[in-house]
Amino acid sequence: MVKKLMKYELTYYFRTLGLFLPVVFLGGIMTKISRFFSSSDEMSGFVSISVKDAIGAMIEGVFLMLSIALYVFSISLIIIRFYKNMYSSEGYLTFTLPVSNRTHIFVKLFAAIIILLLSHLIVIASVFIALWGLDLYYLLTEMAISLFADGIGNAIALIAELIVMVLSLDISIVLFCYFCITIGQTAKKNRILKAFGVFFICFIIVQIALSTLYLTVFVTDEFKRWSIAHMLLFNHISVCSIIVINSIASVIFWFVTQAIMTKKLNLE
Repeated sequence: MVKKLMKYELTYYFRTLGLFLPVVFLGGIMTKISRFFSSSDEMSGFVSISVKDAIGAMIEGVFLMLSIALYVFSISLIIIRFYKNMYSSEGYLTFTLPVSNRTHIFVKLFAAIIILLLSHLIVIASVFIALWGLDLYYLLTEMAISLFADGIGNAIALIAELIVMVLSLDISIVLFCYFCITIGQTAKKNRILKAFGVFFICFIIVQIALSTLYLTVFVTDEFKRWSIAHMLLFNHISVCSIIVINSIASVIFWFVTQAIMTKKLNLE
């Protein structure tokens, strides 16, 4: 049953996003073409160069908006999918299946993470296409020099930590969306409005906590001196701290969502 649910979820996402993903690739290709003519075409005349640069800047702007739109569309699709499949009229059919709430959440989370990771890969590949040539060579060279300056082992560890950080961030974002939607369902009226209210309250709390941490720790002279003197350790601690925070938040979002669905909403 889990495999069938997973196949159903992924089929839905790929059918919906299938036409949008190639558009981002096309944006990368068009950006590369515009950069190629901008660097190779030696036309003289102020008007011609201005028009050419303006077109190139416009294409790059469109590519940037397409990349951002891919993430926005993916997150929006994940939210709509969870809400419609669990709490709308489709929910009556969903909860007739012989699987637990835990399984439903896991399947939807797993499929959502696959879509977000695919979005990351599409954007990265498109940026590589747009920068293909000397620009990409110089960028990768500078990154490699900076990354491997403290040894291969440190570079591998940092890359692994960054990958885990991105994965933990994606998981926490998806579960946070599920968390807000589920709490919103406890209201008798205006459930969507309550879900948005939960989102903004949590957002404000996080901003206050980050601002307090920044003003009390990060701006102090002692912290600045320590971070500069121990830059390598500071990088690892920063990334690992983000992973830990995202993991704790994900666990809280998971169990609260599952508890409300089972005990408060009686969806089992």
